Amino acid sequence: MPKVSERMKEIEEELARLPIGYISKKRIGGKDRFYLQWTENGKLKSRYIKADEYDIG
Repeated sequence: MPKVSERMKEIEEELARLPIGYISKKRIGGKDRFYLQWTENGKLKSRYIKADEYDIG
């Protein structure tokens, strides 16, 4: 069983690789659209996530 400090380091490394922000879902034209959103210099930024970039299972 790994030590707690080793596991914490693994988790921190994994988190560092993830994009900053959150995923929001919007219904546009009757279809669900997903966006990565984050705050940059006090302004809300967003990027559309193409259907082939995610799996909503």
